[in-house]
Parts: sequence; C-alpha cells; structure tokens
Amino acid sequence: MVEGEEAGVVCGIRDEGQVGGQNGDNIGCSLTDTFVGLEIVRNRSQRQLFIHQHGFIRTLLDRFRMTGCNPVAVPAGPNSHLTKDDFPKTSGKPPLDSTYYRGAIGGLQYVGRMTRPEILYAVNTASRYSADPGKPHWTAVKRILAYLAGTIDYGVCHGANEPTNTLIGYTDSDFAGCSDTRRSTSGILLMLNEGPIEWSSHLQKPVAQSTCEAEYYASGHGSRSIVWTRELLGQLGFKQQEPTALMCDNNSTMLMVLNPVFHDRTKHIEIKYHYIREQVETGKIKMVKVRSEDEPFASQYCIHGYS
Repeated sequence: MVEGEEAGVVCGIRDEGQVGGQNGDNIGCSLTDTFVGLEIVRNRSQRQLFIHQHGFIRTLLDRFRMTGCNPVAVPAGPNSHLTKDDFPKTSGKPPLDSTYYRGAIGGLQYVGRMTRPEILYAVNTASRYSADPGKPHWTAVKRILAYLAGTIDYGVCHGANEPTNTLIGYTDSDFAGCSDTRRSTSGILLMLNEGPIEWSSHLQKPVAQSTCEAEYYASGHGSRSIVWTRELLGQLGFKQQEPTALMCDNNSTMLMVLNPVFHDRTKHIEIKYHYIREQVETGKIKMVKVRSEDEPFASQYCIHGYS
C-alpha cells in the first residue's frame, strides 16, 4: 500500500506484491525483482513502478548495530551543526574508527542516490568529516540510520494516470549553511510523469554573498541538468516540445536570469554560472515563480536538515 506525503517522490509499501491506488485500494502486482540492491515492484494494470531498498537498508542497520533502534521523524536535527572543530585530532577528544565511519557513509550514499532523495543532504553533510570523524559526526550518521529504520519500506514510485512525458525542474538552496566554509548548498530535483528521475544535493563552489546569489547558483546547476536530461529524453523518443519549467521561489534570482545586463550585483559571478540565461533565451528553459511553501520537492528532499 502506497503511503507518503508526496505521491511519486517518497512513498512506502506495506505488503509485498501490493501497490496502492490513489483511493487506497490494493492492486495486485508482479513479484518483486531485485537488481544491485534495488527491489522493484511492478503494477502493470496501473503502469506503476515502485523501487525501494528494504533488504539493503536492513543489512545496513544490522551491520552498524541499529536494528531495533528508536526511529526518528527526520534524518537530520534542525538545530544540529557539524563542524571540523569536533575532529579528534584537533579537539583532543577520543578518536573514532574512520574506516567504520566511511563504511556507513558509503552505504547511506548508495541509498540516497538510488531511492531516498530526502536523506541526501544529511548524508552529504556527514560525509565531509570522513577523514577524522568525531562523536557528533557519528551521532549524525546514527540519526540517519534511525530515520531509515522507521521508513524502511519507503522508496520512489514512477507512473502517472495520464502521463504527459513533460520534464519539470525544481531548485532551491540554503544560504551559508556550511559552518566551516560558509558555502551554500544547491538542491536539484527533476520530475517526469509525477516521478523523480534525477536529484542531487551538493555544496556550491563559490561563496554566495546573498540568498539571491545562492539561488542563482542553484538555478544554474539545475539548468545544466535539465539540458542534459532533455537531450537524453529526445534520444529515447520523448522529445520535449516546450521549454522545461524550472521552479524558483526567489524573485531577485528570476530577475537576474531574465535580465542579461551585467551590473554590480552580477559582475563578480563567473561566466559559467550565466549559462542559464542562454538556455532561457533559446527556449529550452522557462523560469516559473512559485511560493516557498508550494515548492516542497527540492527544499524538502535535497536541502533541509542541518541548516
């Protein structure tokens, strides 16, 4: 039975071989297939494909002794700030096994990149401290595992009642979220037929000087992903006839994209980050303004956590 706040992005399955319809009715599916740790459930009558990693997550919990832990509601504490100040080599605190820590990060990265976009921000944040992890860093990793323990059957669902094969992009960013470098984080999510097909969460290379600039960098990253995905879809026979909508919740960022004039606010930005302007001018991308509360995808599943 499918469950979850955002249909198609993160949903859950209760009974193997059963995927729920929109009205909560159970629909028979083929048996689960597995491929490199992915468990795939097909609903041929509804043309739905549900992908999860129940078995892999269970193995991960067993390996790191988190089986039977108390689940948590979110993968990262809203007031938790990881920092290099907690490195044992510099703080004099007891060291941890960095190999053990990196093993947990590697497993969580695989889960986040394959079927669980909502943990990717928390995992990537914890991964920055793999060289010399301290107790606060390991506590953050255990919290992610505890979150997975409570949502072990969640995954991604592909398929729509009336597929349009129209690509939609979402981008968002925090501002100066990294406590050590004050760099911001970009979150990107691409949707096709109500299902996520690409997502990422990573630190921006330049240090943004404002929320507007951080959002501009995120939109630039999103535009490159959109152009590449449009080309791929065209080769697969799903050519995008209309400009791809890129959702943005920052008015100043949209003005910077739509106004190609260089001025004091943009003259310090490297040329490569203005790539999005060319794509808007050529008709491959169109900027669409949305309210922050109406843009749950990139912000909820790729960014929010330690910021």
